[in-house]
Amino acid sequence: MRIVAIADDNIKALEGLPDSTDIVVSLGNLWDNTILEVAKQTKAQKVFALKGDCDSNADFPPHFINMHRRAVKYGKWTFGGLEGSWKCKEQGHHLYSHEEADLLMDEFPTVDIFFAHNSPAGVHEQDTETHQGFSAFNKHVERTKPYLFLHGHQHIAQNSHVVDTEVIGVFGNAVIELE
Repeated sequence: MRIVAIADDNIKALEGLPDSTDIVVSLGNLWDNTILEVAKQTKAQKVFALKGDCDSNADFPPHFINMHRRAVKYGKWTFGGLEGSWKCKEQGHHLYSHEEADLLMDEFPTVDIFFAHNSPAGVHEQDTETHQGFSAFNKHVERTKPYLFLHGHQHIAQNSHVVDTEVIGVFGNAVIELE
């Protein structure tokens, strides 16, 4: 199964895309038209999406599957996710305190692939003001051990590990092949 993950940059999201994919997942801070164009160019079978801290509060188009606080089985994999980032600004949508993130993740089910706009705490963080990760994600990874954790928000394309989980930071796009 092939996933094309996109995040945070509408121009970079469209660069160097493969001819086909099974899933496009938007990790936030992208225009709906960009997500639609990536899905069209890659002939995606499914579009999973999350809102980021710079996104509006408008609903996604009907054929997007909003992954916020949701688990979805597709093929042999279970996918789930959480939108937004920590409250790095006074106004906006999809902003959570660390305590709110803890509550949202407290009973989140075990999934194979976790999607988020924000990163786990201490992973790929660019600064301590706007780009803090959620410690709730670290706790969830330690408890449920997903195979992959994909995130945007940090404006970095980098892979790391939290326990045995590969954490992939996406800026623009990333192509992930699942066995």
